[in-house]
Amino acid sequence: MSGTPSPESYSQLYHQFALARMPWSGYSNFYRWAEKYVNVKEKRVGTGTVVKDYSDAREGYIMRDINPLTVTITQEQAGFQTTIVEQVHRVPMKERTYRLARRIMRDGVIGKPGRRVVLADTAVKQMSKLHQIYSGTVITEAHGPVTFDRSKADYCVRTFKRKTAILYKFKAEGDMLKAAYDGRWTDSPEVFNATPDAVYIGQVQSSREGVNLSTADDLVFFSIDHASLSYLQGRDRASYLGRTVPPVVHWLFARHSIEPLIYKLVREKQDYTVAHYRHDKN
Repeated sequence: MSGTPSPESYSQLYHQFALARMPWSGYSNFYRWAEKYVNVKEKRVGTGTVVKDYSDAREGYIMRDINPLTVTITQEQAGFQTTIVEQVHRVPMKERTYRLARRIMRDGVIGKPGRRVVLADTAVKQMSKLHQIYSGTVITEAHGPVTFDRSKADYCVRTFKRKTAILYKFKAEGDMLKAAYDGRWTDSPEVFNATPDAVYIGQVQSSREGVNLSTADDLVFFSIDHASLSYLQGRDRASYLGRTVPPVVHWLFARHSIEPLIYKLVREKQDYTVAHYRHDKN
């Protein structure tokens, strides 16, 4: 059972119901099923490879078939008394951070041979490097991760004084946060919920599903993931039945960055793609 069975496309429902062999037992595989239930399109990925896109599912056909097998209920009907509140924080970063971001977008490379080099020779790599840089770290080609701007971590310590859980994307971000909260942090949800002054620090991929952070007053996303699934499932970690005080989800964005544009898309249940990036960086 899931509260978000198809966060990105109704096409995802095929694989879940195929396990039960109903209601689509007459289709030998996903591709035969998609001939009826999906408006199949083409799109370019990576360096221009053309692939088939199965995300535009025919919602009406699909819901007609699965309605007898599903239960739909809103949080209000289930007895939830609070609604998640979201707040955006635009954090001023060091000038070096913006300089590095500009060079990645313009040149796709930082550094010189024999020294610490950051290489991003495709749009996908540029997106990943910017994701790192806007939070103050970056993975170099030969020397591993480098931390150069602790502005977001320092902002967390100054700003969030209630019971706080922080989700990060890259390991170097986690290391930076753990140093900032030396002696106070935990990556155990059980310890966090049982300890009044503990700060939870966890990676978003491992914390977005099935992790209970229900005692958190503030759930902080250190950066914004490009996948809408991380947004949808991660923000619900602090929500639970019976809670009377609304949990607050905070998003830390580097001021003057493309992070708010990513946020706008994932809130609409869309992934941030190469096409979006190419438009936004200009």
